[in-house]
Amino acid sequence: LLVGCYVSKIYQTDETLIVKLVCSDGARRRLVLSPKHGFWVTRYDIPKPPAPPFFCSELRRKLTRLKLLDLRQEDLDRILYIGFGQEKIRYWLVLEVVREGNIILLNADGEIMLALRYRKMRDRDVIKGLKYRPPPAIGIDVVSKETKEIINVLKQNSGKIAPLIIRGLGMPKEAVLDAIARSGLKQDADIGAVDQEKFTV
Repeated sequence: LLVGCYVSKIYQTDETLIVKLVCSDGARRRLVLSPKHGFWVTRYDIPKPPAPPFFCSELRRKLTRLKLLDLRQEDLDRILYIGFGQEKIRYWLVLEVVREGNIILLNADGEIMLALRYRKMRDRDVIKGLKYRPPPAIGIDVVSKETKEIINVLKQNSGKIAPLIIRGLGMPKEAVLDAIARSGLKQDADIGAVDQEKFTV
């Protein structure tokens, strides 16, 4: 839907970016990037501030009129990579929906050029000029592992089933509690007592 579209304008409201795109089919689409909530496409016009903040102004300067060439999410982790350029990628815009969230602009070599939030952290630094390192992966890589492997990794722990699945798979609490309820289990059931069949329902 978005690959091949051109950036016509970028707006920022609070910490949320709205990237307006013009596509070859004539459609105008809005990609919303929110460090708190994720990303989505909307047809609704979102109210914008009268003047863009510095972060937004710099993104406009770099990305306006470039083509969106790639858009991917690594291993279902809460990080979105968007590649912009003409024939080849010149910039990566990274949306992190972890912790307090962040939006980071990288050059083609993966070096940080601009960030909504610059931070020094225990496991990595988000500082201009440094090579970008994503946050540590959350939970088990459910894309490459079989269901049986995932269950075995989860059952190596002890404790209540709900928090272990939420942490272990990096899944939203509401989705996990709903799945547990549908399977007929209780969320405070001990994970060691849950048989394989219940896990795969």
